[in-house]
Amino acid sequence: MKVSATDMDGNEQILALVHPAGVIGDLFAPFTQHDVVALTESQLCTFAKADLNRAVDAYPALTKALLRRSQ
Repeated sequence: MKVSATDMDGNEQILALVHPAGVIGDLFAPFTQHDVVALTESQLCTFAKADLNRAVDAYPALTKALLRRSQ
């Protein structure tokens, strides 16, 4: 998948290429202004922020794993 943003002049900037099992999104921002385009057949698994917060509270190692994947 391709994560990109478009500037005010309409120019696209590719921010990331997400490979299988990759993470899309900013864990610490309330919202983002990025486009995500599937470059091949893809499946997504989404989590509500409240559910994710409960999971990282219950499993502290999850926080480190998510941070590693987001770099």
